[in-house]
Amino acid sequence: ANAANPKESASSGGGLVGRLVLIAGLVQSPKFNYKWAKVESFDAEMGRYVVRVHLSDDETVLAKLKREALVLPMSPDTPVVRAGTGVKGRAHSVMPRMSGPPMHAELNKARAAAAAATAATTTA
Repeated sequence: ANAANPKESASSGGGLVGRLVLIAGLVQSPKFNYKWAKVESFDAEMGRYVVRVHLSDDETVLAKLKREALVLPMSPDTPVVRAGTGVKGRAHSVMPRMSGPPMHAELNKARAAAAAATAATTTA
């Protein structure tokens, strides 16, 4: 796979399918920015990920987004190197804070919604 060609390197989903992601950096659909989504599949023809965006407790919508709009949450135990220092720290020490409830509460809420949606589709 060629890292310079996202369609080729992510043709199998690039390890994102099934993962929970945060959407950021959208210009044409800014209402999705800072919303949690579950990656459902990868559309190789379009070079975009199909994600289920959690707009509220009971509302989701499917969207096709480029990889650069999807942010993977880091575990607090993920070792990171602070830019320009070479000093290792913990992910929570360098992650940006979002306004509103703590990120872990939003993450748990999105995980629960994704699990409920998955359970509903597997039992239907």
